[in-house]
Amino acid sequence: MKILILNDLYKYGGAELAALKQLELLSSCNEKVMMITLDPAYRDGLIEKNIYNIKTCSDSRINILNKVFFSPSIYLRLRRKIEEFSPDVIFLHGTLRSPISQYMAVRGYKCIQTVHDYFYICPKFNCILPDGSVCKGTKYRSCCKEGCLYDGSKAKLMIFRYISAVSGILRKHTVNCFIAPSKRLGAYLNAYGYKNVVINNPYAVGNAVIGKARDERAEFLYAGRISADKGIFEFLDAFAKWNSEGTHGITIAGAFSSEDDRKRFEKLEDRYHWISYEGEKSHEEILDMMRHTGFVVVPSLGIENYPTAVLDAFSAGAVVIGSARGGVRELISDGRGIGFKILSCDDIIHKLSYAVNLSEEEKDRIRQSSIRYLKENNSEEMYLKEITELADKVV
Repeated sequence: MKILILNDLYKYGGAELAALKQLELLSSCNEKVMMITLDPAYRDGLIEKNIYNIKTCSDSRINILNKVFFSPSIYLRLRRKIEEFSPDVIFLHGTLRSPISQYMAVRGYKCIQTVHDYFYICPKFNCILPDGSVCKGTKYRSCCKEGCLYDGSKAKLMIFRYISAVSGILRKHTVNCFIAPSKRLGAYLNAYGYKNVVINNPYAVGNAVIGKARDERAEFLYAGRISADKGIFEFLDAFAKWNSEGTHGITIAGAFSSEDDRKRFEKLEDRYHWISYEGEKSHEEILDMMRHTGFVVVPSLGIENYPTAVLDAFSAGAVVIGSARGGVRELISDGRGIGFKILSCDDIIHKLSYAVNLSEEEKDRIRQSSIRYLKENNSEEMYLKEITELADKVV
């Protein structure tokens, strides 16, 4: 079977990591696998042996036009390459560079698309209202009336609705089946008419370090983007009240999403000596930090899909204490972590006290449960089996 993987970018974030991992796993048992990207950061041609890039424009104004309208250039170049390879099935990932052009280019082929976020449901990707409460998406709420989309700009809202309507119609008529990495996202997609199967993201379970001696250099660790939607500021406010005597510490590693986030964080860092900021770290460095941490904090305010940070913490043998919403809740339920209500300062304080008073035996039970979940749900072998079986059914 000839398999093509299509994604917007080559290397950037979670969708890119997932697409590259899918390429790696499929290539391990099939020589006829190719990936096409539309990355403006790379030239036209082969990036790697089986990864071909179609260079797109990096100008933001052109990008907006490509998102809104059909691009003959992108369509023709992509369609030509697809026809040249003649795949039996196409695995789609990110399709936001020029959605109309991309879906038109793959029409007539069997397509399976992995959904990496809540964009089909919410234009802000996170299904969160301005007050921080959870939203069920555009089907049930008016983004403009709620004041959470483009500051109420009617013109931009009309553009979004146009993109959503056209690409949504094309998506549903082009894609044979969607893959949801989490059960919650799968339920949302079903409610919006997207037929899907839940296939958890693959993870190299062999990295797990359960049973090895733990040298805990940090008590609490937050590793990820420092942004308001990640809930880190709400968590630190509660942490400060709980840690009034300064006997506990938290290490933070990650990049800032905006200058406002940087300034907000620096004020907290100046005020509290127990915050240790380590800057931006590589994935391997973060894994090493997790291996020497008691608790990994995942306080997401936005609704996460299937956060890799939680899987990393499971693998590293750290106990996860996280927001009881979205994909975080799904992963840490059933005794695999400690959940709190991100909008409740009292609940965060209560769960922090509970966490630090856990016995070693109780923490070991949580760790063992986490590793068991990884092995049962995220092994690369299981993922490969599930996506190849799905491809066989679609073809």
